[in-house]
Amino acid sequence: MRSPVVLLAVAFLLHQAGWSRAATFHVETNALRIKEPASYAGSFDSAIGDFGVPLYGGTLQGRIAFIESNPQGCAEFKAPLPSGTEILLVTRGNCFFKDTGDRVRKALGAGQGAVVVEFDWKESITHPDNRVEWELWFSTNTECGQACSATSSFLSQFKDSAVSLEQQGFTLFTPHVMLSECSVWTAEALCARNCIRGGRYCATSASTAGSGTDLPGASVVEQDLRHLCTYRVLNATGEAWRWWDYASRFAQHCTPAAKQFTAACAERQLGDMGVSAAAVADCVGDLRADQPHELLETQLAAQEDRGPVGRIIMLPTLIVNTNQYRGRLNTAGVLRALCAGFAEGTEPPVCLNPGVNVDECTQGVDTCWKGPDGASACVDTFRGYVCRCPEGWQGDGFKCEDIDECALGLHNCEQICINTPGSFRCDCKAGYKHVREGGPAGLSLSIAGVAIYRWKSQSAMQDEIRAIMRDYMPLDDRADPEAGAKLLSKHRNGRARARVE
Repeated sequence: MRSPVVLLAVAFLLHQAGWSRAATFHVETNALRIKEPASYAGSFDSAIGDFGVPLYGGTLQGRIAFIESNPQGCAEFKAPLPSGTEILLVTRGNCFFKDTGDRVRKALGAGQGAVVVEFDWKESITHPDNRVEWELWFSTNTECGQACSATSSFLSQFKDSAVSLEQQGFTLFTPHVMLSECSVWTAEALCARNCIRGGRYCATSASTAGSGTDLPGASVVEQDLRHLCTYRVLNATGEAWRWWDYASRFAQHCTPAAKQFTAACAERQLGDMGVSAAAVADCVGDLRADQPHELLETQLAAQEDRGPVGRIIMLPTLIVNTNQYRGRLNTAGVLRALCAGFAEGTEPPVCLNPGVNVDECTQGVDTCWKGPDGASACVDTFRGYVCRCPEGWQGDGFKCEDIDECALGLHNCEQICINTPGSFRCDCKAGYKHVREGGPAGLSLSIAGVAIYRWKSQSAMQDEIRAIMRDYMPLDDRADPEAGAKLLSKHRNGRARARVE
């Protein structure tokens, strides 16, 4: 079986800044580096295509090849690709921003050996802080083709991950729906069928031919609005993450195919969740009212050009921080994109799971300091790793020196502190031993020492008692002449013992 390769289209290697600003569709970028040969080495911007699966937060490096007999890659490659090829270069028209692609082709034709390039998606998602803000633009219609059915599946599959991230404060999610307005050229009957509120808000997704359903667009907008209102009601009570439960329930039980794409079905899901259907209905309002609706007006405004995000022109669209997601709408792909949106070292533990993250530290490809007994300054992060000296060591992570806890007084030993690489251990003076290993240097005396200590303690106590009696007995004698006799018992073993009655 032939191993998969990455297609690198010459026409989309570079984008002109002025061209991208003028476009209504924002071009998402990543970095392309030519690593070998040295004469062509350099770093360039490249655009992420609307196909394929970017490895958000990671890199892909490999040998690149160009097949002269099939330059556009439109026909099947019948002959085996050159050995070791991971990236395939293809042409995509005579565009004005293909200079880097031409350089790669020139390097391939110069016969200077393998040409190695690297795609870098580490900065494709902005990552300013320890929380990721993300949006999903979707439609409640599940009968508008593959995109709608994929969205419905995603809402159910990603629910647990979304809820967990939201509850722990790692993410801030906002749902959106895509709308259009009824044109003055559209027949009034068609507007009434596909729109609500006097034609102000119309569905952009329609049921596909052969789907077996005849779903009016107005019904889609109604359910879209109900989803937004459910989010608003839950968000007001500090439980916004429960929206995922409602959305997945609705997608499962209230389908057009089952003739359940209704308000009654939606309210049953709300009731099962313990959410006030009346509060949601109050937010939805009168669908026939010929006046604007605040939530839907917000959706129309948000669809327009929003600076670095760009216009929302297709469903589904997923935005992570300020970047439109390019990839499959599944749990693995979206989770990886969300993880790429965290500042280095602030990502949640799920981002470091083997299924999501590549641990460079365990693979030994890092450049951090390595010490005795397997000690390492490498700390795994989602985007790669950082070098940080481990506990007991100090330095910049590339060079670490042992901290002498004994000399600096950073130990908890009671008697003797012995410095060790990255730590210390406690020891005892002659005649002492540790009470317990590994804790503070608690000590016990030897048997001979215990006997001497007890004898001295008893003798000292008796002397103290006799001194007390000498001081206070004369005062007691004034009230009771026999008081002194009561404090002393008969002599035993040649000693007087104190007694309290």
